[in-house]
This record gives sequence, C-alpha cells and structure tokens, in this order.
Amino acid sequence: MSYCYWVPKPQKHNFFSHEITPIYTKKIQQDFVFIMCFRGLLFIPPVMAQIIYKEEVYFIVGLCMEVWKTLGYGFAEIIYKDAIEQEFENNAIPYNREDELSVFYKGKKLRHKFVADFILYENIIVEVKSGDDAVVEKSIAQTLNYLKTSGFRVGLIINFGKSGVAYKRLVV
Repeated sequence: MSYCYWVPKPQKHNFFSHEITPIYTKKIQQDFVFIMCFRGLLFIPPVMAQIIYKEEVYFIVGLCMEVWKTLGYGFAEIIYKDAIEQEFENNAIPYNREDELSVFYKGKKLRHKFVADFILYENIIVEVKSGDDAVVEKSIAQTLNYLKTSGFRVGLIINFGKSGVAYKRLVV
C-alpha cells in the first residue's frame, strides 16, 4: 500500500517555497514513507501521511459552505446550527445535537457538563461559531477540552464570518 502526502503546489515565481510537490510516493518497510519531490526525498511516518476522517470532515465543511452561501453573514449562531442540522438530515449524516459530555475528576463525575454543538458519525465534534472571519483561540481551547472529555480524536470549528466559512480541524 502506498501513502501520499499532498500540499498545494508552489507558486510559479516562488523559488524558495517550503511546500512539497509530490510526484511519486512509495511505502518502504513498515515505519516510513518516502516522497520524491522536486527538492529531493522526504521521509515521514505513515501515521502523519494518513488523515483521519478526511472524507467526513471534507463533506461537513462543504455542507457548512452551502449554508453560508444560502444564508450569508449576520445571523445568530443558533440559526446556522438549525440550517446545518437540516443539511445533516437531508444528507443522512448521523448526528447528535447539543450532546452533554460528562467531566470526571480523579475518577468522580462532576456536576457540570460540556455541551457540544454537534457530534457527527459518533466520533467528530463540531463547534459552530458566528462572528469575525477567523477561528479564535478561545474556540480552539473549548474544542480541545471537548475532545479530551469525550475521548474523540477529531474536532471541527466552523465560523460563519463576513467573507465566508472559516474552519479549523483539530486532531488529538
């Protein structure tokens, strides 16, 4: 089995680009993958070469972009959540909305819980934001806490901003 690590191609006139343009990949032994690119060989572990839940995250982001194209900017977070929920239902994506996540401290369950906006495919947490064009550090910290509490590995922060959908994929 071959693994591939894709990144955008360098700009035409950017001779000092650090980006990698793969032209051939091959698995060697069990632990490493080599990628032949225009700058030579790059060795990476197979774990880094694989992106977990790639197709699912891509599809979720696409649905969120469809919501933004239809609604545009300026609505409250709850409106975007309702629209996203409708898209999930229309596309038969398994989800739970505003699911409570219990927090444990030294083996004991605490009274207060986290509430994740969406849990999709029973393993991806999606947090929806509305406001500026960027995903802020506070949202990242919040989603990382949700991932730690739930034991899930992938979190997705979707922000409906003025110029479009900004998103950040978190993996732990």
